[in-house]
Amino acid sequence: CKNSEICAGIIHNCLARNPRDRYPSAQVLANEIERGMEGSRLTYGDRPSRSSVFAPPARPLWRQLLPAVLALVLLIVLALPQSRRFLRSIVPFASGRDQIGVAVVPFTFTGDKDDVAAFGRGLSTMINDRLSALEQYSGRFWVVPSDEIMRRDIVDGDGAQSREGVEQVITGDGNLNGNIITLEVTVFDNRDQSYKSREFRDSTGNLKTWQRDVQSWLTGVIDPDLEAPTDIISGMHCTNIPTSFVAYQYGLGHLVDASGDPDNPHTDAAMSYLERAVASDSSFACAWTRLGQVVWLKYGISDSARVSQIETYLTTAARLDSTSIWPHHYLGSLKASTGDSVDSYHAMAEYRLALTLDPLHAPTLNQLGFLQNRLGDIKGAKDTFYRGIEARPYFPRAYRNAGVFHSYRAEYEKMRENFQTMVDLAPDDYLGYYLLGAAYFEKGDFDNSENLTRHSLAIEPTHGAYSNLGTLYYYDQRYNDSIAMCRKALEIRPDDLNSWRTLAASFKFAPGYVDSVRPAYERAMELLQVELIRDPENTFYEADHAAFCAILGPRETALAILVDLETDYPELDPGVMFSMASTYEELGDRDRALDWLETAVYKSLSFKTVDHYPVLKNLRSHPRYIALREQYGE
Repeated sequence: CKNSEICAGIIHNCLARNPRDRYPSAQVLANEIERGMEGSRLTYGDRPSRSSVFAPPARPLWRQLLPAVLALVLLIVLALPQSRRFLRSIVPFASGRDQIGVAVVPFTFTGDKDDVAAFGRGLSTMINDRLSALEQYSGRFWVVPSDEIMRRDIVDGDGAQSREGVEQVITGDGNLNGNIITLEVTVFDNRDQSYKSREFRDSTGNLKTWQRDVQSWLTGVIDPDLEAPTDIISGMHCTNIPTSFVAYQYGLGHLVDASGDPDNPHTDAAMSYLERAVASDSSFACAWTRLGQVVWLKYGISDSARVSQIETYLTTAARLDSTSIWPHHYLGSLKASTGDSVDSYHAMAEYRLALTLDPLHAPTLNQLGFLQNRLGDIKGAKDTFYRGIEARPYFPRAYRNAGVFHSYRAEYEKMRENFQTMVDLAPDDYLGYYLLGAAYFEKGDFDNSENLTRHSLAIEPTHGAYSNLGTLYYYDQRYNDSIAMCRKALEIRPDDLNSWRTLAASFKFAPGYVDSVRPAYERAMELLQVELIRDPENTFYEADHAAFCAILGPRETALAILVDLETDYPELDPGVMFSMASTYEELGDRDRALDWLETAVYKSLSFKTVDHYPVLKNLRSHPRYIALREQYGE
């Protein structure tokens, strides 16, 4: 709406206590909304409430239908992003939120160096981390973690508001020429569409003052009543040596731009800058932390000497700054990544140490929860994920993490509830609809799953949504549709194993594709071999290996892999068991197929999806299968 007063009038009329004062039809309401968005005067406000145009019909049927019609109209209206933004702006506290979400998007920088853009990304990441450290002292705001901003490639305020459901977005435009640094910081508040901006300009020789001024102004805008330790606000643990500070920002920015790719040129650039940062100031804890992170990214953990080097950098950072969370977070992740049980418990100790420094640190809560789940501490994992929700009740990612946890436990209703909350918090974001569609698929509700996944694609076409639709259509025996969706997914990510697997399976059942089956499975096998080299202990990949060998040969190899899975891994995931059951069916061993299927379903695998699986179509008349349906098919 062009005028909040006009829009408030529309809402007032919709919610009028007396039905006679409400809009009598969806068409009338739609016309009023259209006029309001154009800034025109409303027709309803100019008429008597009992005029013939707006009087409700006398028939009782309309009174029965009115609530349903209004609900339908409201859904239609809320489907429009501009309507949702309007509602949030004119009724900023209607949701009863006692916290606001804050996002720091990458700053835009120009200057006298070709890679000065990296400086801006580094600076925004550093400010994000400092604001996040203040959450525990406020209770008024929460901050989207910088890794979430970068991972989802959020580059502007619109992206932050639509994907993360935040109320305030911090942007920055700066310039770095020689020793002069200029930064104009803007805080946009989506609730009342207001802006607050301030320019900070100084020589890099006055870094301590410049950093303190930027941080103090931002915290004053976000929470004027904030009371926190002065050293956190002023950033006393950051270097005040100009060459080290500048090199660190460049290094951090390049590390962000590397996007987790060891072969990306930004990875080498990040390492070079961060080495310069610690060479200029060997007491700069943040630089040591990020140097450990980039060495890990570049070289991995296969070389024990490199692992020792990474640990040295991170423990140096922890010793230099006893208040820093990140060294303990990355030490925990490093220990957890080995898969060794002793290292896993050391990892848990590091995560817990990080959380004593900042109990609300979102990335650490996330990592700790998944580690607890992996170690079998299910109650601890659940408590950790819901602790994350309690700390940030309006942060979509917290519900995503909890939903994924419940999916591991085959707790599909809880999975659906958490993903539904994601949609409620960020209704313009494709990811919530994508995940909610997956939850409905697990429940065997293919219609809702398809509609939600297509809604996700309408917002943003993604590989994952196309791939999920391909899988859904395969289970629903819509093989030509599955082939079309898999091809769409492969246009975006040509080397995706899951899409090739589903495409090959759909070729197998679709008429007219007999010559395409083997080449597709061979391509899937090539991609699988790469994954097995990277992760040879992954039982899902081993189960896929058996399945592909059952089709491509040699069948003896398929049987040998299945035997190895049965004997070497006493605790298999239900999804792996299901794959083994379908492979035994492919090999003609129906008894073993039913054995593993029964075990998988007993372990909470969704029978509703199993019952649609094409490979098992000839099992459905078997008495044991019928008994499973009677027990688990609801």
